[in-house]
Amino acid sequence: MGILIKKFGGKCLETPQKIKKVARLIADDKRRGEDIVVIVSAMGDTTSKLISMANKIDPEPNKRELDMLLTSGERISMSLLSIAINSLGYEAISFTGSQSGIITDTKHTKAKILNIRPYRVKQELEAGKIVIIAGFQGVSESKEVTTLGRGGSDITALALALILGAKNCDLYKDVDGVHSVDPKILPNSKLIPAISYKEMLELSSLGAKVVHQRAVEIAEKSNITVNIKSLNGKKSKTVIKNLDSIEITEVRAVTFDKKIASVTLFDVPRTPHCFSQIVAELAKEGIPVKFFFHGTRKRLCDLSFIVDSADLFLARKLLKSALMRFNGKKLEERTDLGQISLIGTGIGSSGKILAKVFETFSKIGVHIESITTSEMRITCLLEKASVDKAVKALVKRFNL
Repeated sequence: MGILIKKFGGKCLETPQKIKKVARLIADDKRRGEDIVVIVSAMGDTTSKLISMANKIDPEPNKRELDMLLTSGERISMSLLSIAINSLGYEAISFTGSQSGIITDTKHTKAKILNIRPYRVKQELEAGKIVIIAGFQGVSESKEVTTLGRGGSDITALALALILGAKNCDLYKDVDGVHSVDPKILPNSKLIPAISYKEMLELSSLGAKVVHQRAVEIAEKSNITVNIKSLNGKKSKTVIKNLDSIEITEVRAVTFDKKIASVTLFDVPRTPHCFSQIVAELAKEGIPVKFFFHGTRKRLCDLSFIVDSADLFLARKLLKSALMRFNGKKLEERTDLGQISLIGTGIGSSGKILAKVFETFSKIGVHIESITTSEMRITCLLEKASVDKAVKALVKRFNL
């Protein structure tokens, strides 16, 4: 038999009762003779509470110490789940990211996995034990504790699935799969039974929090089937896998992101050297740029960057320095923006769908600040206050 890889999100583990429920599910699989590796997130809102606690002491806490703090959440989950499984008469052992052999780079709070040396994991599996692993964390080659970023337990699960040769990976969430719209916002949104890796990548990168983008990337490269499930007793789920290419152009889902900000540099040189230096500096600090656009004047232009709100403090610092270096006029930031993205194969090149988007926004009186498209998506930048109204209108227009 192959190895079962199961990851449980924080909401699945937020109380001792829920932990016992997860333990019974795992015990049932073990009873059937399966080899099982379980990855856990921190209980409930533990990570958010720890971040809040740190921010009350320092709004910009030292990132090394923040990693040390945040990894404690998963350690609590792994230990309690292991205790629960052992109480049912099955042998379980818990490991931290470092004990599991997860080696990362040195980028605190946003580390990437370089290698996995799962010697102890394999050893305990061969001994017949259930292995519980703390998600979201690893250790750098310089022996520093690191975290993979929010939602990083998904990355841990898929990386371990890859290294252990699993063909499937089950991710248990507080929703029963991927929906056409976040069911926490619109409870009647449609469940998507199957979605392609590429469509899921677009959703994840543009605000959907169901599966981490980097986890989907690992799954696609390794052709690992990902099953999104819940513990609510329903048999419904979403399968993420390769889908046969059929030339049906339709909107499959809508996602949105209100946690973005823009920073604009006015009157900087319109040269490749200026652009590349600024983008390189943002990349060096691990700040992903969601959008980038500039004016069309000949010698000077205005550069606008759209970033995550969480990156605004550092982005502002870097861009202010660049503004001074390139003798720019001023820096302006906006935190009143949001973005809405429609996802579906081929929709970005469909004039009919694009026209429907503009018509929909026009009818409800919402102004589009900017719009970008790709083969898989149409993304609109607009005022944050209009996002909810716009999402509901698009859901109705495209029958989502």
